[in-house]
Parts: sequence; structure tokens; C-alpha cells
Amino acid sequence: MALELREFDASMTTGKRLQTVLALIERHLEGPAPARLNAHGEYRLLMVGRRVIRVVPVEAGGSSPFWECLSVVHLQSELVRRGALLRGAVTFGDAAERAAVVTGPGIFEAERLCDEVAETPRVMVDPRLFREVEANEYLHSQTVPIELGYVRSLLREDADGVWFVDYLKALKTEVREPSLYLDFLEEHRQLVERQLRQADTLNRQSRSWTWLRSYHNQVIEELYEQKVLGSAERERLRLTAQGSLVYVFPPSAKIPR
Repeated sequence: MALELREFDASMTTGKRLQTVLALIERHLEGPAPARLNAHGEYRLLMVGRRVIRVVPVEAGGSSPFWECLSVVHLQSELVRRGALLRGAVTFGDAAERAAVVTGPGIFEAERLCDEVAETPRVMVDPRLFREVEANEYLHSQTVPIELGYVRSLLREDADGVWFVDYLKALKTEVREPSLYLDFLEEHRQLVERQLRQADTLNRQSRSWTWLRSYHNQVIEELYEQKVLGSAERERLRLTAQGSLVYVFPPSAKIPR
């Protein structure tokens, strides 16, 4: 897994805020997951600058794609409250490690996907990993369809065909109180709205916020259709047109027949 912290700027790298973010990364990526309990303890978690690398061995009693994606869900939900977002990739490949040094084609590929394919604040999952789940007995503790079903429950297919960790939707089943989930959606709305208001140039950075606006509103509409949200909550949590980079055509602008 290769992750990059977005909006992790100088304002976040001082004192308590930095320590809080580092503690969250350690807790969710080194925390109580099966990979921590394997016999050899060979998983690795490294962070340099904005980049986080997590390497987990594929072995009996190790982690699984489901647990890796669920870790991302919980980490991203915590980081939203601190104004930070993740982009990155989860993939499968060879790695070599010695002491604190980790390298190998699997890591190179995860970083390439993070830089060239993830682009927006999404953590994508390499489709080759799904095929590995089907073929590798160490990556499914249940039948293959059930294992893939659990993984699928945490993912969303983007418009470009890329599967990514659907943290906005997946968190709904991870919180104890519905009100806490609504609070999270509101915090996410405020974060995206704030950044959209400040953006004034179409570039790679601002595209992250227009993409997040679309993703956020898509989830809100689905929750409304599933009757998780009422009409008032839907209106409150939706992101309307904000800033100079977002345009919504008025209803009167009819497509000519």
C-alpha cells in the first residue's frame, strides 16, 4: 500500500497536530489487524514526508485485502476531521526487506499507481489483487465469492473504471451511532466546500476538490434513495455550486430537441 497525504502542508507539521496525524497513521495501519498478529511480524510501515508505505506479507494468518481497505476507511475518516485526505493504491507484488529498508517491484508499482492513476483523493485497488484473491489461498479465509463480497462492500467503481475505497459510504456500518455518521458527512461537506471556495484556477489541485464534490453528492443521493437520509438532511449535506470552478446549469437551460 502506497499512500500520500494531501493538504499535509506546513500548517499541519507543527506540534500537536503533527503528532496527532502520525499517531492516527500508526494506530490504523499498525493497529489491531490480522497482519499485526502473524507469527513473524514481518509487516512494515514507513513514512517519509507525505508518503506512507505499508507492506504486509501474504502468508497464513496474515492480513487480507478486506482488512487493508477497512484500515483505509477508518484512517481517512479520522483525517477528514484534521483537514487531510489520502490518495494512493493497494496492490500485490514482490518486496524485499532488511532492517528498516524495504524495496521491490511491488512497492514500485504501488507508488506508480499512487502517482499516475489515483490522481484524485482516492485510494485505488489494483484489479490484479482481486484475481490474486481468487487464486491465492492465503488471501481468502472463506470461500472466494464471500471474500470478494466483503471486499466489494468497501469499494466503489469510478467513472474511469478504477475501483477505490469508498470511505464515505463504508463508514456508515462502522460507527455505533447514526448521529456520528451524519457528523462525519457534515465535516466532509465543510472541508470540500471550504477548499472549493478558495480555489480559483483549474489545475491538478483544484480537480481534487471538484472530484470530491461529485463523489460526496453521489453518496448523499444514494443515502437519500435508501432512506438513510431524509429530505432536510439531504439538502443540508449536499454540496451546492461553490466558488468559481463549479457551475450548475439552471433548470431553464433545456437541451434542444
